[in-house]
Amino acid sequence: MYAGPFNWTGCYVGANAGAGWGDTQLDTRGNYSTLSPVSAGTDGWVAGGQAGCDWQVTPNFVFGIEGLAAWADIHGESDPFFNNKNVFSSRTNWIASTTARAGFNAQGWLFYAKVGPAWSDNDYRVRGTFAGNPFEDRGSDTRSGWTWGVGMEWIFAPNWSARLEYNQYDFGQSSVRMSPSSVIVRVNNDIRIVTVGFNYRFATGRP
Repeated sequence: MYAGPFNWTGCYVGANAGAGWGDTQLDTRGNYSTLSPVSAGTDGWVAGGQAGCDWQVTPNFVFGIEGLAAWADIHGESDPFFNNKNVFSSRTNWIASTTARAGFNAQGWLFYAKVGPAWSDNDYRVRGTFAGNPFEDRGSDTRSGWTWGVGMEWIFAPNWSARLEYNQYDFGQSSVRMSPSSVIVRVNNDIRIVTVGFNYRFATGRP
């Protein structure tokens, strides 16, 4: 275990993995059903990496920037249309963000908050029966939004730290063209993620 005062100034790379859950709302504006909007609860896993730099401006306050990208399989479905004849499903394939963070240094522990822009890639599907005929529509988008989060990081060796982090992603509403019908739907997506991770720090952290 690393002992003694620690200075967080320096850059790092690392990896993370965890679980995500959220809600995707589909507003069909009457294209598939008179029941609109509808939603699908989602959950699944994420795994990826991060890189960033920190600056310790006083003995207790640390500021930094970080880029993060993660593969994801956060998915779910709902079947509210026409007495369960139709099913709406949503899947998030990856998530990325660029954030600023500010933290408090407490003897090798860093407690921090972060905020910044975020991006995600998503697939959507509506399948079932309409006017007695089976159909399946698919759509996808890569959208931008915002994320905020909180976390804590612990130095356990001169160049190594472990962290636990919670992030909330809000991607707002966007229009998606479904195929092959060419129906335009509006999709609202939010995701919450908890991850654990490790960072390799290029500076030893000694004052």
